Amino acid sequence: MPMVLGSWKNVLVGILVILGIAMIYQETRASQVFQSKYRYSLVVGSERGMVSYVSFDPEEKRILIIPLPPDLKIRSRSVGEYSVSSLYKLGEYDGNPGGFIRTKVQGFMKVPIAGYLLVSEIEEQGTKKALLSGLLKSLIFSKNRTSMSRLDALTLLFASQKYDYKEVDREELVRSGAIVKEGNGYIYREERLGEFLKTQVFDWAVGEENVTVAIFNASGENGLGSDIAEFFTNMGFDVISVRGVENGEPLEDTTKIRIAESDIETHRDVLRQVSGLFDWWEIEIAETEEYRADLVIFLGKDATNLF
Repeated sequence: MPMVLGSWKNVLVGILVILGIAMIYQETRASQVFQSKYRYSLVVGSERGMVSYVSFDPEEKRILIIPLPPDLKIRSRSVGEYSVSSLYKLGEYDGNPGGFIRTKVQGFMKVPIAGYLLVSEIEEQGTKKALLSGLLKSLIFSKNRTSMSRLDALTLLFASQKYDYKEVDREELVRSGAIVKEGNGYIYREERLGEFLKTQVFDWAVGEENVTVAIFNASGENGLGSDIAEFFTNMGFDVISVRGVENGEPLEDTTKIRIAESDIETHRDVLRQVSGLFDWWEIEIAETEEYRADLVIFLGKDATNLF
């Protein structure tokens, strides 16, 4: 009898070890942060309507926090104009407030935002404490409060203890001309906001790789090519050309990223970064010489999902 019990114990231990290895493998594959050298940005949103942009920069070992004024009016291609404080409620209608906040903030700021973290409140404790407590809770509790894997949350939690913090308050945004008072709230000036963000969120780890990008707008959406160009510039890419369809050229439904087979190994890490942000875009292996760029982005109608 003792031998039988011992055998069952060994089997149980073996099963637990296999499950543990499988879990670690799954978390590692899902991670966008673990062992990455690139900037990782997310939005922290509260049920009471507060939203903050938070960006972890492993190059400078700095965490940038930009609390957005609740009464700031922002615009979206798909929804129109609304205040930051209404984002959580609007997202609840689709059952995904975190994803809605992420997409709409990403759209008006034109910077890549890979994840979201929902917390009960930011107002009383501030973004830094809300971020830390939210990351800690996401290691244990419900997955629907964050888009991050547990490994990502743990990685950011460790980084938050070692990195320096910089918080941009409302007054600094006003002084830079990025936002201005209008009536009972604020509006943003697109050009000035873009200039301000370029000094704050440019990803030098991507920039040092000198990856050139050409953008071909086949979505049928006027101005989307320029928006995506600014988006990729803020990521750290060198956007060398933007053009749209000409007479007779077909529109596309699905966005494709084209890269030459000879460049895949050279740009493997940065391609993985782009693919992680836009997992619904197709990767096409083909020559890019005629565009004189390392990556060619053919924008389809689905590219409006970014905003």
